[in-house]
Amino acid sequence: MHDGISFETDGIPAAVVILDVFKELAFMKRRQLGRENFEPVIVPGYIGVPEVNRAKAEEAYPGVIQWLTEGALSSKAARPAAVPASR
Repeated sequence: MHDGISFETDGIPAAVVILDVFKELAFMKRRQLGRENFEPVIVPGYIGVPEVNRAKAEEAYPGVIQWLTEGALSSKAARPAAVPASR
């Protein structure tokens, strides 16, 4: 989260992909950095076997592309664990 927010602050588009087990830590970090509107792309589960990891990456890909090109996520992008903007 820190690097992604730093890049965005410097005007460099960034998308942060996190596993849902780190969601609360990511929310805490963005609050600390004063960027509660910075939305990570959240992938469910944990790091596992390569085939599962690849499937998770492919699922997150549309959200990453949308974030980098449009600056926000919509319901059209893959967001396995929706993140409310108010968190």
